[in-house]
Amino acid sequence: MRRILLPLLLASAGFAADNVRFDLASKDGTALEAFTVTAGKGRVVLAGWGPEEKRKGYLTTAFAIPAGEWTEVGITFTPAADCEATLNLMGPWKPKPGTDNKELEQVFVTWDKLTVEGATAANGDFEELDDKGQPKGWWKGGKEDAGNKVVSDGAKSGKNAILAWHNGQYAQVLKLTGGKPVKLSVWAKSTVDPAAK
Repeated sequence: MRRILLPLLLASAGFAADNVRFDLASKDGTALEAFTVTAGKGRVVLAGWGPEEKRKGYLTTAFAIPAGEWTEVGITFTPAADCEATLNLMGPWKPKPGTDNKELEQVFVTWDKLTVEGATAANGDFEELDDKGQPKGWWKGGKEDAGNKVVSDGAKSGKNAILAWHNGQYAQVLKLTGGKPVKLSVWAKSTVDPAAK
């Protein structure tokens, strides 16, 4: 009974109260192992959706941080073999009421000051912009008018930060070395109180 009850309790206490999320997925399904939270109040788990054979290589996080405050969140993990993994800075999955999970609310998160140990990340402070005003080394996910953008007001470090949400992410590919632990941390700020329902 205890083995059944614990996962149910964890699921019911889960992502609904969290206001910050990033995901990391290996391109070929290479397992990302020995994962744990290293900064912030939250959790990191294997994805429970998508093709079964790729789930062992897909980490998803959920953190509850104070609204309006820069807070560091982070994880560590070890890839089972050399691989490439896509890091997505985003926001929580929050369906709009009455849409049967077909539409999501735009719960925006401001991200800045990404640091990675054990791999190399490009432009983690978002200071280098291309000729379209987008951060070099990153690409925008979602529709053109999704609302994800570079912001220059109140960054954690330097001048720029990025604003993203679940369907309007910023992403980049990290090259990982098998058996080499990776520590990833990033600063986040949300306007949404994690206790709000």
